[in-house]
Amino acid sequence: MTRTMKSRELPFLAVLLITLTVCLAEDEETGIGCPEVACRCPFGTYWTTDSKGCTTCSCLPQNCSVDCLNLNCHNGRIVAPDGCPTCSCQPVECRPANCPINECDNGFAKDKTGCIICQCNQCPLLTCPNMMCPQNLIYEVDQNGCRVNCTCLGLECPVHDCLLDTNCPNGFAMDANGCITCKCQLNYCPVLTCQACPNGFLSDSNGCLTCQCKL
Repeated sequence: MTRTMKSRELPFLAVLLITLTVCLAEDEETGIGCPEVACRCPFGTYWTTDSKGCTTCSCLPQNCSVDCLNLNCHNGRIVAPDGCPTCSCQPVECRPANCPINECDNGFAKDKTGCIICQCNQCPLLTCPNMMCPQNLIYEVDQNGCRVNCTCLGLECPVHDCLLDTNCPNGFAMDANGCITCKCQLNYCPVLTCQACPNGFLSDSNGCLTCQCKL
């Protein structure tokens, strides 16, 4: 006999799914490296980056309309009063570095969140305001991996006609050079900004490109 789910049971199911998602993420945080993320949410998910640089997902509390689902925020997003995430990142509060007197010719280095660490910056100081190269482009760097100017170099990716009539919930898969293909990505992949790799980039267990170079 088939049992019909009543409408009053749906909120309980939503809470159960959200709880399951959170527990899975918390249990795997003790593992080595970044855990594999698999969210099941009744109203959809949005993605961000935690303080360790790992990709995490959160459940939308309702049918939110968010245009920047792929925005990565190291300190989480600002949430609107209705519980929906906004396209603004929470500010990162940097702790005082308490570094010794600056004996670094190029100043101190910064971590992924932009906070100063007590290590010398090996690259000459270069200010490029509001500049970030797209995924299929790279910064121009010297033999030491230091940026030499505020320009982007990169590949001329081919334009595919399939992009106009193909719907991929997780976006299109990319090749080793970071160019879009006509295949759908099975898992969500975060947007990365990497330096050049002569032989292309390695992929992780989810089929997402990493910033590690192929040998």
